[in-house]
Amino acid sequence: MCWLCNKKGHCRVLCPSVGGESTASNACWHLNSSSLLPVVEVAVNNGSGESVYFNCLIDTGSERSYLSGKMLDAFSNINTPMRDRKFLIKTFLGKEIKHLKEVNLQVRFPNSCHSVSFLVDDDMDLSFRVHGLNSVVEYLKKHQVKLAANFLELRDDTLPVYGLLGVDVLRFLGPMNLKEFREGLVWEFPQGMVLFGDLADFGSPPPKDQSVYPFSCFEESTVERTVEKMLSLETIGIVEEEFSDFDSIRFIDNCYYVSLPWNEEKLKSVPANHQVSLSVLNRVSKKLMEQGLYEDYCQVFLDQEKEGIIERIVVTPSDFNKYVWIPHRPVIKQDLQCTTKIRPVFNCSLRTGGKPSLNDCAYSGVNMYTDMLDLLLRFRMDLYVLLANIWKAFLMIRLNDEHDRNRFCFFLRLGDELICFRYNTLIFGFVSSPFILSYMVRYHVEKYPPGPCREMLLGHFYVDNLVKTHNSAEV
Repeated sequence: MCWLCNKKGHCRVLCPSVGGESTASNACWHLNSSSLLPVVEVAVNNGSGESVYFNCLIDTGSERSYLSGKMLDAFSNINTPMRDRKFLIKTFLGKEIKHLKEVNLQVRFPNSCHSVSFLVDDDMDLSFRVHGLNSVVEYLKKHQVKLAANFLELRDDTLPVYGLLGVDVLRFLGPMNLKEFREGLVWEFPQGMVLFGDLADFGSPPPKDQSVYPFSCFEESTVERTVEKMLSLETIGIVEEEFSDFDSIRFIDNCYYVSLPWNEEKLKSVPANHQVSLSVLNRVSKKLMEQGLYEDYCQVFLDQEKEGIIERIVVTPSDFNKYVWIPHRPVIKQDLQCTTKIRPVFNCSLRTGGKPSLNDCAYSGVNMYTDMLDLLLRFRMDLYVLLANIWKAFLMIRLNDEHDRNRFCFFLRLGDELICFRYNTLIFGFVSSPFILSYMVRYHVEKYPPGPCREMLLGHFYVDNLVKTHNSAEV
């Protein structure tokens, strides 16, 4: 979710609501890894003789210097006024608007003292973990090596860092002498050495038993494990299960029909959830009416009704408990390139009263996706990219059985009338939908003889998105 606009269509650094601002600042971005980042301890004075010491990250790519709100809390008082400011923060990941405090403090170095305007971010915590850091620090202390960072609070290889020094402060540090130290390079300051880079370059020679060497070679790098976790299906709630085949596929009037894979025992415990769905509908309707978007939202469903994706059903309130009702809300996108500005998303993961949700009772299937990392790497290899997607992909797959359709019911208010609908198709938000879609794409494509088109469709789809790259625009 974007913390700037509270929408789920993007991350905050890529928020489309960010506009031009008069004040700009750059900040670095870091990722926990097997390398040590350059850190130095600084002393900050509040102007009344009270000083606080803490570790700061050295960032020559940042215009301004930052403090965590925790550091200000360490002072008994701040004599200088703090101003609330709005900044446009730019990083290589994107840009975002942030509301920060600005305060003037004295920064003390061994040979000088300077007044610096810091930006205070209450959420800032740059602490990072490097495997084997405790062992290396102990080894260097044993050999009387003076370090510029404070490692007294080092716990479990994690170094607390609560500030960032940009070029507005680094210019006061004096000469930053780069020198060789053991197998690596360090910056040498009057207060000690700043280590950075591969931690193994600064430690003791590896012992004979490599299995206990704290920073020996890994079978796979930390970056690889991080990327794999980031791109795994479990990140979006899809856990691979022992289910990989359908025996219920039917092809009727140019449409595929399937029966859904349920855990029938669990399914018996799923409640109707009609009260929650009505409550969510009232709240969502009120908000959309205030935004002037309710008619547009209803029109999406009316268009789906014309296409046979949903259908009206007549259900009396006394029979609501015979169906499963799913709450829904809108996702609104204002991007110029977005073809669907508003669309509904259904909460099939809703649990009430300790009962299971629909997603709890459905098999998510196995991972049939093309490797996402492989698709991303192709952008770096070829000159041309073809991007496409299947139009309303999930909604193109119909449900065979009426009892399946009765588990995807929802309410909608049209004027003063409460209308009951149910889906005849897969929906976005149902845990089995991505697997079923991938299966059906392969099932359909494999009907055709081998050739370039077939190979492209089999190896270049991720869910409903096609990514094809090539060095020739004519292919």
